[in-house]
Parts: sequence; structure tokens; C-alpha cells
Amino acid sequence: MSFLQRHKECLMNNRVLIAGVVSLLVSLCPQWSLGAELPYGTKAGMEVSIVATSGLDGPNAIVEVEHKRENAQNYCVAYLADYSPQCIDQTMRELHLAPVLMGDCLGKTWTDVYGAAYQLLGRNPAHDPGMEYLIKQLGTGETLDGSNASGYYLALSALQALCPGVTK
Repeated sequence: MSFLQRHKECLMNNRVLIAGVVSLLVSLCPQWSLGAELPYGTKAGMEVSIVATSGLDGPNAIVEVEHKRENAQNYCVAYLADYSPQCIDQTMRELHLAPVLMGDCLGKTWTDVYGAAYQLLGRNPAHDPGMEYLIKQLGTGETLDGSNASGYYLALSALQALCPGVTK
């Protein structure tokens, strides 16, 4: 078995583990900077690049993101174990995200790469280690439950990129 075949097999067998590690890193690494990768999903490689920021921690915080070919390639390889240029092209063609995240860090409201709006309600009084903060999705009025399925870590990572001082 060649190195490439072993690598592909390893990635296929560890997709769930990789997604879990990505979620853990999001919760442990709240500082985002230019060139950093910001998740747009919970699967391995689902990231966009931060290309510009302004007004961080203020009432008009902005983070500009771009889904680059390198991001698409990372997704294709890390999650799909597909090394083909066709996978990269398809991912670039099919993914449509908001290029700008906006936040009012004083009012503790922000948007994510899908345009969804959130509000930070504060620290979780239940002291749940998997859900340190209470986050309300403004479109539905629901409080996210801390799971990947609810979008908790994506919303939290967007907040941490826009308002790094709020979650310290």
C-alpha cells in the first residue's frame, strides 16, 4: 500500500475524530488574526480565511473572510479524502457564504458567515464545560444548546473573531 493510499485510509477512518478536534480547538483558541482560518462548518476542513478586520471589540466590528482554493482543497482532502481538482472546483462553485461578519461587541450581537444573527446572553450559569456561554439565535429566538448541530461552535467562533475581549 502506498503512502498516499494509507493517508487517504487514515483520513477516512478518522473524520469524526478530526471534526471533534476542530470543535475543541475553536473553543480553546479564541484569538483570530489575519490569515487565520475561521470555521464555516463542523466537518474537517470547513474553513474560510480571514483577509481583513476592523473595529474589533467595538460597536462596529468587521471580519472579512474569503473561501480560497486552499480552503476548498483542505476540505476535500481532510473530510472527503478526495485529492482531485474536480472536488476543489465543485466546492468553490457550490459554497456561498457571506464575505463579511459584523458585530456590535458592546451590545454583544453579531452575524456569522451564513448571515445569521446572534446575541450573547452571558456565561452559562449551569457551568457546563461544553457550553460556557448562552447564545441566542435572533432569527428563531432560540438559545443554542451547545451542540455542533445547533451551530453553537460556529456562532461562538464568529463572536471570538469579532469580539475577542468579550469571551476572555
